[in-house]
Amino acid sequence: MGGAVRETLRRAGFTGCGEYLETVDGFFFPQYSPANASDSEVFVAKDIFFDFGAPGLLPDDAEVGYGQFRDVGVFVGTVPQERQTIICI
Repeated sequence: MGGAVRETLRRAGFTGCGEYLETVDGFFFPQYSPANASDSEVFVAKDIFFDFGAPGLLPDDAEVGYGQFRDVGVFVGTVPQERQTIICI
């Protein structure tokens, strides 16, 4: 399923790396390779959305209190309105 979604995004002009992170709610396609990103959190916008998902951020595993991020990308799937964080599996 992720491969088919990737090809659809490519046809729409998405220029990400082609790899994706699978979540319970869908797939996150980052711009760059998500090395060592298993068990990460993806922050997904709930007020900015597409028909198929929303933009998202892949934060860096930094120290508590620092708001650094590793990458941006596209989340394809269901964006629950009650939460903005989606856990990668």
